[in-house]
Amino acid sequence: MALVQISMIPSYRTAPFGPPYWAFAFTYVAAVTDVIFWLRAEDVDHSKVIAYALLALSTMGYATLAARTVKGHGSRHFSSRVSCCALTRPGSGGADRQEDAE
Repeated sequence: MALVQISMIPSYRTAPFGPPYWAFAFTYVAAVTDVIFWLRAEDVDHSKVIAYALLALSTMGYATLAARTVKGHGSRHFSSRVSCCALTRPGSGGADRQEDAE
C-alpha cells in the first residue's frame, strides 16, 4: 500500500484541491496507525520516538489539510458550483426546469 501511495504522489500534486484530498489523507493515517501498532507489538529500538514523530507528522498534515479546506471554503473553490435549480429528475428531459420557472 505504501508503494502505491508513494507512486501516486505526482498525481496528487497535479490534481486540483478538493474533497478527495480528505480521502487520500485517510489512507496515509491508516498506514501510520498500522506502523504505530506494529511498533507497540515488536521490540523496536526507539519505538516511542518513531511513534511520536509519525504522530507529529500526521497531525501537521491534517492541520495543513484543514487550513486549506477552510481557505477553499472562503474562496468558494472547495464546493461545487452546481445550482440546485439546474438539476433535473432522471428521464424528465429537463421538463421539470420549465415547470419550476412558471
